[in-house]
Amino acid sequence: MHKSFIIAVATAASFGLAACGAKEPSTLTFEQIAPELAKGADSFKAYVKGLDNKLVKWSGTVTETRKWHEDDYAPAAGMLVDMDGAPGPELFVNIGVDDLETAKTGAKVSFTARLIESVDEKGKLLIKMKVEEFH
Repeated sequence: MHKSFIIAVATAASFGLAACGAKEPSTLTFEQIAPELAKGADSFKAYVKGLDNKLVKWSGTVTETRKWHEDDYAPAAGMLVDMDGAPGPELFVNIGVDDLETAKTGAKVSFTARLIESVDEKGKLLIKMKVEEFH
């Protein structure tokens, strides 16, 4: 009886861990989300909050990278990404400091990231994201 119980618990635990694992990226494209951003910061925040799956897989061109220190002096980094070929970036993506080697200015990048909200960058509203993985 104990063996059956242990096997049942182990099986249930493995299914539970699989269900809690990383989601597949949604099929949302930048072109689908951009009009929501154009409605303004509050509207975009509500839109992102209402999404079931905030994970997307997108590609673009790095226009700028930044490195700074957070309040507790922990190093942080980000990249500005052009998604449509028009002048100026459309995304601000938080990345790891080690990712600065991958995300060089002018580089084409493909990544999976989580939509967070919007951020004002020199008077332009950008989509703020946090990278999960580079491809």
